[in-house]
Amino acid sequence: MNVPLVRESFPHDDPVSASLLRVLLGQDGSTTRLCEVILGGPVELCLHSQARVDAVPDDVLEHLGGQAWIERITCLHVAGWVMMENLTFTRVDRIPAEFAGDLERGELPVGRLLDRLFIKRQLIPASNLGDVLWNQTGLPDARASRAYTISTQSGSSDQGAFMLVFETYRAEIARKF
Repeated sequence: MNVPLVRESFPHDDPVSASLLRVLLGQDGSTTRLCEVILGGPVELCLHSQARVDAVPDDVLEHLGGQAWIERITCLHVAGWVMMENLTFTRVDRIPAEFAGDLERGELPVGRLLDRLFIKRQLIPASNLGDVLWNQTGLPDARASRAYTISTQSGSSDQGAFMLVFETYRAEIARKF
């Protein structure tokens, strides 16, 4: 990435930002799409890291199960100003085939990849997953963070969650709003 990233904590001190944060934390759709609507155009993806791992935090194991995962840390930004940062764990043996190659390439936001699937998001307690993200990106902000699982169906049966997402909203999303 050529542009230096600038991240600032989400503003918690004004009513408009507080209202926006309630919407962001409570919505169950694509946060990528919300960022693009607020921005009025596409966001840029910065892939900080992505790797297959065979050990994950207890919260991930509790919600996804499995024995191998892809851990991915990204941010969505506009000209280097970070709108949100994301930590995802994807259970390798449950990755939908039409999703796998693009996920591995790391070129698109997860929200764009999920557009191809019929999915269900389920909010979960965020617990200590933020530490994994913030240890790499810095600037902890639990009040502007949420976690959820993503599952899909194959035919008429639920295949269980295949992805866990932890995201933190940053000041730029409120500024653009």
